[in-house]
Amino acid sequence: MITTALHSRFTVSLSLLGSVILLLGLPLAGAPLRGLTASKAAQELSEKGRVSFRVNGQPRLLILASGEVALPRGGVDAAALPAGVQLAAADAQHRILRLPSGAGPAQWLETSRARAQSGVGGLSALAQMDDIGPVFYEVGREGDGAARLVATGRLLMIGADAAAAGNAAAMTGARGYTSLSGELWVLDYASPYLMLAAAQALESAGSSVEPQFTRWRVKRAAPNDPLYNQQFYFKNTGQGGGTAGEDLNIEGLWPSANGSGVTVAVVDDGLELAHPDLAPNMAEAALHRDVLNDTSDPTPPAKANHGTICAGFIAARGNNGIGITGAAPLARLIGIRLLGEGATGDSATDIQEAAAFAWRTDVIQISSNSWGPNDDAETVSGPDTAALAALRAGVTTGRGGRGVLYFVAAGNGRDSGDHAGWDGYSGSRYVFAIGATDNRGRQASFSESGPQLLATAVGQTSEDAEVQLLAADNVGDRGANTAASPAGDYTTSGVQGTSYATPQISGVAALLLQANANLGWRDVKEILIRSARKNDATDADWINNGAGFQFNHKYGAGFVNATAALALSRTWTPLAAERSVAAGGAVDLAIPDNAAAGAASALSVAPAAPLRVETVEVTVSVTHPNRGQLRFELTSPAGTRTVLGMPRSADTGANLTSWTFSTPRHWGENAAGTWTVRVVDTVAGATGSLTLARVTLYGSEASAPPSAPSIASQPAAQTAVTGGTVTFSVSAGGSGPLAYQWRKDGVALLGATNATLTLGSVQSAQAGSYSVVVSNSLGSVTSNGATLTVATGPLSRLGNLSVRTTLGVGQNLIVGFVMSGGSKPILLRAVGPQLKAFGLTDAHPDPVLELYDGNSRILAQNDDWGGEAALAATFSRVGAFALESRSLDAALTRSVEGGGTALIKGFGSGVVLVELYDAGAGNSPRLANVSARNHVGTGGDLLIAGFVVDGAGPKTVLIRAVGPTLAAFGVQGALADPKLQIFQGERLVAENDDWSPSLATAFGRVGAFSLVAGSFDAALTLTLQPGAYTAQITGVNGGTGEALVEIYELGN
Repeated sequence: MITTALHSRFTVSLSLLGSVILLLGLPLAGAPLRGLTASKAAQELSEKGRVSFRVNGQPRLLILASGEVALPRGGVDAAALPAGVQLAAADAQHRILRLPSGAGPAQWLETSRARAQSGVGGLSALAQMDDIGPVFYEVGREGDGAARLVATGRLLMIGADAAAAGNAAAMTGARGYTSLSGELWVLDYASPYLMLAAAQALESAGSSVEPQFTRWRVKRAAPNDPLYNQQFYFKNTGQGGGTAGEDLNIEGLWPSANGSGVTVAVVDDGLELAHPDLAPNMAEAALHRDVLNDTSDPTPPAKANHGTICAGFIAARGNNGIGITGAAPLARLIGIRLLGEGATGDSATDIQEAAAFAWRTDVIQISSNSWGPNDDAETVSGPDTAALAALRAGVTTGRGGRGVLYFVAAGNGRDSGDHAGWDGYSGSRYVFAIGATDNRGRQASFSESGPQLLATAVGQTSEDAEVQLLAADNVGDRGANTAASPAGDYTTSGVQGTSYATPQISGVAALLLQANANLGWRDVKEILIRSARKNDATDADWINNGAGFQFNHKYGAGFVNATAALALSRTWTPLAAERSVAAGGAVDLAIPDNAAAGAASALSVAPAAPLRVETVEVTVSVTHPNRGQLRFELTSPAGTRTVLGMPRSADTGANLTSWTFSTPRHWGENAAGTWTVRVVDTVAGATGSLTLARVTLYGSEASAPPSAPSIASQPAAQTAVTGGTVTFSVSAGGSGPLAYQWRKDGVALLGATNATLTLGSVQSAQAGSYSVVVSNSLGSVTSNGATLTVATGPLSRLGNLSVRTTLGVGQNLIVGFVMSGGSKPILLRAVGPQLKAFGLTDAHPDPVLELYDGNSRILAQNDDWGGEAALAATFSRVGAFALESRSLDAALTRSVEGGGTALIKGFGSGVVLVELYDAGAGNSPRLANVSARNHVGTGGDLLIAGFVVDGAGPKTVLIRAVGPTLAAFGVQGALADPKLQIFQGERLVAENDDWSPSLATAFGRVGAFSLVAGSFDAALTLTLQPGAYTAQITGVNGGTGEALVEIYELGN
């Protein structure tokens, strides 16, 4: 019967066949692998190019370094390498060789060994193909030695008993297996290539395995930069009279976290592009900007070194043997010149400031701003209309919608009596306001207190210190240090201020974004708050707010702790979408003269849904002849008091109109309740009025009240075959963290403490009742029992795949499949002319069918099926409709093993139906994966694939509709947002729009390539009873483009 009907287009050339096989995610081989040689496995791996393996417990997509191989250190004489071979790297275990262009490892070894036996070349005559190891790199870090992985001959098997490990070793041709501990087993193979083939075969069978790679590790040593020992702000050992430990706690992170791939802009008086310690990290020329002169050259005038100093704190190249290191020594730098030639500052327009904030927010991830209004204790100033709009746009649309991180120095006016609350730049809720301490952890003499401070870093040394902050300087006589290079490229002259604490924390933020690019700007704020260290711990201003977060008007949440922040960022769950609620407005409240009670406006906030506060904005207007005598305060419903603006004797101006303070000091508190805005006159002699008081609370949906655990979805009964894999899962509610303990027949299972329980290599003794106890601090609940039935053979199989499409002149259609468990016959048909019997007038006149194996070798082909009696009998046996004996339809049968590909082309154009049938008896071997790629249009021009589950029991499948991720493989015009729907007849069985990261484990089990994190690809797993089903792929909102549909056997 015809199981699908669709009209779509698909074009691919035969030369792209290898890429299509790659896109279909076909495994290299299936078990048993005892007849596989290292040479054949190497060839299969080289044809694949990209593979997905578990590394550090997570599926990783790795790139095969086709031009590199690894040999044991003793197998290579580095002084006499064969012609054309280069020594790329060496470690204690391997030498990494870069082969001549076009040389495969097997061919190269054969030639080189012959030369070695003749006494020519440097390859040991003892070296064999089994000695060679493939080299991989993490995606996006190709060629980076720190991201190099060299495969070994060992495989770690997880969650297995002795019987399962022995069976796996025998089925995959391992030389032996040993117990590591508990349920961990080490399988040993003669060759790394054989180990990788075994890993994929075992993963396809449902086992949890991790190939063993050697990875670059470094000794925990300080950078080799000669001036690093003077950078006490990164590592304070007490040098020069400082207090040991008053630093960013960052040194131990650099071996693995260095800011690579993160772009930081320095908005300042310019950037010395040619500085030898900065030049290696400079972005390409077109990305720099001088907004004053509208050019791409941010080079500062002579002696204007402020921006260069800041850049060195962020990303001076570390471990290069010269000068200093930055907090993010491999981050990319962009210079944006906003300030002119003034020694202490310069003027800029609102539009120029906006241009600096808005420059290339698609590229810039962090913007470091060590400038602001005058710190003269009388200026009240903030960003004007254009600059404020640019900041708002930067955090809402910049960095792909995750928001640019704007770091801003909080000000250096403490000595003159200034207060940061009157600085609207660092006081914007869109920025990270940074204060400064000295090298003993105390408030720097110049660092202003204020409500907006988020965190601090070192910006000054103590008065009796024997050291000063050391930083990069403009080169030669262009800087403060006019000595010749390299000594003159660094300076301590004038290096103190919140200006220099700010770039240090900007550099720390680069490490966080490198570890987790999905962090939003608000996420980074909370991470810094949560991880900050309480410096100057005896200071009386420290408080814990209503949510338990520590804050101090001098230090914000405290001194940045880079190590703790990075640990949080790696597993951070993004904050919910931002919401806001406001209260208040015009008032008329007298401000009594020199009275502590002041004028208080109590504002009731009642959000429509619970709101967890992040930032609070307070907007006020007052009439008063001397606003510098006034103190402004805010008190939350939780009782947290924040001083918004302190009196300043130098500010003799009158009145204040719609001035907005902001503060993170109420982070995590509940928005509901009464927020009190208070204005206090602190000097006798004048009165005034509070005429506007408004609070705007920004945050996200509040957490529900604590609750005991409850079962939302019970574990379901499962049927598995001997040697198969089965997974039980439970969905539970209640306050986290939740703890899980699975039980079999009432007895706790060792190590079974997750929300899912996966049993691999199932045996009859494992049949029984499985339940789980879910608990938290408020109680526990036990799920219903779920029965596991263990059968002696597979219960079902994928019996058929069919795709119908319009095939144009010169176009090809490709369908992929995997036959798992051995060799078995299939029936392939490309039907065109016979479709006219079903009323189709535009059928293809003469399709041609070609069958290829997983190595792109042709196995069989057919143009016209010719009415062969044996084929006709096969049609009838598998339930396919009959073909007229003299029709020009194509059909063939062939026994296949492992991966294969059917290519359909033809003479002429028209609609063609491609059908793939499992034509053998029984459910083992069986089809484990069928897939097709095609164009998704609109209306009836969809991508529809029909498939059949045959057998006596249910079949668990993974189905994916891949669009956006295809772009990573070079596919043009990929469908931006596919929607996947599964039908049985006209009944919708299941659907998915955007895939869940929780499915990544299933991808790894079946050998499917990884999907790009956060992509709009679709995927789902479901258990289907025997029958015919249809997978339909459409574009969300009418989108069109190339899509790949994949159907994988996941379990019985």
